[in-house]
Amino acid sequence: MRNKKHSAIDINELIPGCENFYWYEFLCLKNLDSYVIPPDEIKAELILTAQVMQEIRNILGRPISITSGYRPKAYNKHIGGALKSQHLLGKASDFKVFNMNCDRVRELLVPYLHKLEIRMERNPGSSWVHVDRRKVSRNRYFKP
Repeated sequence: MRNKKHSAIDINELIPGCENFYWYEFLCLKNLDSYVIPPDEIKAELILTAQVMQEIRNILGRPISITSGYRPKAYNKHIGGALKSQHLLGKASDFKVFNMNCDRVRELLVPYLHKLEIRMERNPGSSWVHVDRRKVSRNRYFKP
């Protein structure tokens, strides 16, 4: 088994390339009221994911609350996440936008999916928006 390196992270620091997102937002395990420090390869993916979230915040012009970022395998299973969830790889984010209905957020983001190279979950009526950086050529707006 490969030894995964975990570099120190100050969860209260801004993520590189982001002016609005901190590490703790993407590392919080909300159901356990704790944080996790990811392996370095996941950390690198989280930086890219956070930078996409910064672009989304800039597009929408409103604060964003991250409801789920990186999920270790055991935590993902604990909350009933998909077996091949992009959260496991640091490539996904669930979020809410301040004073904006999630269906409206999805509607506004659809034209940007290809440019941002992200997928978005089609989940009408949900209380969060899911985006991920899974590589696809089509189907950027998918059903869970």
